[in-house]
Amino acid sequence: MVKAKVRGIYSTALTKLLDNGFEIAEPSVALKERLKLSDNRTASDIAIEDRYDRHGIRTSGTREATDKLKDVLQANLNDVIVRKWPISIDGIYKGVIRGIDIPNRSILIDIGEAMGRVPEEEKGRMESKEVIVQVKRRRIGAKEPSFTTEISLPGIYAVLTPKGKVGVSLKIQNSEARAKLYELGKKLSPSDWSIVWRTAAATQSEEKLREEVDNLVKKAEKIRLKGEHTEAPAMLWEGSYVMDVELPALSRMKLDEIRSAVTPTLERHHYYKVCGGRIATSLEMV
Repeated sequence: MVKAKVRGIYSTALTKLLDNGFEIAEPSVALKERLKLSDNRTASDIAIEDRYDRHGIRTSGTREATDKLKDVLQANLNDVIVRKWPISIDGIYKGVIRGIDIPNRSILIDIGEAMGRVPEEEKGRMESKEVIVQVKRRRIGAKEPSFTTEISLPGIYAVLTPKGKVGVSLKIQNSEARAKLYELGKKLSPSDWSIVWRTAAATQSEEKLREEVDNLVKKAEKIRLKGEHTEAPAMLWEGSYVMDVELPALSRMKLDEIRSAVTPTLERHHYYKVCGGRIATSLEMV
């Protein structure tokens, strides 16, 4: 079953909407109380959160989870507007150099699904017309994505990065935990990679962390071999997919209706929540 992590002003209604076909991962205290959910701490397949303007949601997850959520939203919300970026974030592609943009100091790379750019300073890593690149976490949603030849592989607890120093998430503030992770990172770092520990690593056993690093190294080797035998342009490793979902008036009214089946809900609840500030606070008081 697809696992979804839901946060934001639409979380109660969306969680209820996802009753069939989705398992809720890492539910908030409010969601656990309202929907009688268990404390599921497994990793999610898709994360759902508010857009910056609160007029909808943004999602990031696997292709399967993203497509499934898209189907549910379009089947239940009449005027919902869904924009799915066809390019995989953190995805690794074997691309073809199509030219050099001298004014913008960049190299044009065709990955099949899109044409993007690599900064000119990375030109030294390109030994032929075909080059392996990764989609960077910037310019998300843009027609022309940003690429890098410095490949990294993200896991749940660790990220393999090009050879450098061991890193620990700044969100891990316990000095003892940080020191242990630094030492473990030095011990486990493979010859061609370095390890950056993610926040979730702080609560895991050494055995669990070692297992993930071993899996990431094996994955890196598979990608390397696939790159040697695959004709460009092609995807070598799938990252996560992003959707931008706009929720116009009719969609918010439907979400009000769904929420009201779970907890007392004022008419136009989500309209007022979008306003934020004192209006949203007053809504909670009412």
